[in-house]
Amino acid sequence: MEGSDWALEPGTTFSIEPGIYISSRMLDALPDTPRNRAFIAKVKSIVPKYENTGVRIEDDYVITETGLDRISNAPREIAEIEALMKKRPRVTP
Repeated sequence: MEGSDWALEPGTTFSIEPGIYISSRMLDALPDTPRNRAFIAKVKSIVPKYENTGVRIEDDYVITETGLDRISNAPREIAEIEALMKKRPRVTP
């Protein structure tokens, strides 16, 4: 960050946490702009199916003498995720 004393140096750790949260209330909270109206028109019919669903992916990293190392162990690749899902017992409603 420009003008800050904060620096990325060996030993520095940080998280990147992108997420998506699905809620019809959030659609209603979007500002009324042409772009948002187009977005709402595209997703409004599917939102109820996934209402109140949220997914957040957290990756943790550390700066080392040789670069950047990802230290989280959650699967990221499709094959890794599918293999993990096969290990979980199925839950039927």
